[in-house]
Amino acid sequence: MAAWEPSSIAQRLRDVVIYGSSILETVQNLSFEDFARDPIRQKAVAYDFQCVSDATAGVLKLDPSLSERYPSIPWSQVRALANVTRHEELGWRVRAYPNSRVTGDLPGCVDDVQGLIEQL
Repeated sequence: MAAWEPSSIAQRLRDVVIYGSSILETVQNLSFEDFARDPIRQKAVAYDFQCVSDATAGVLKLDPSLSERYPSIPWSQVRALANVTRHEELGWRVRAYPNSRVTGDLPGCVDDVQGLIEQL
């Protein structure tokens, strides 16, 4: 396996896929009530949101034109994911739950980023 390189667009995109997939796996088949009672899963999802957000910010810093060349990926919303956990206190849990505004769009976003990686 190659070393992690923060200046690599491909590496940052892989981070989006890895951590985005981790969020989906963590909440898969989990009721909101169970998620709300599980601080370990909540912390895992919050951490993954921050990693996805940071990786996306890194991608856009390295190549700002990606957002225009690949408009199917909601770059600004993905970049803002960390704000959900940093600033919304309890409300972020609702938005992290499957079929919510944030996580509901995540599977398509992860697939789109994976497709972009394959094009590079």
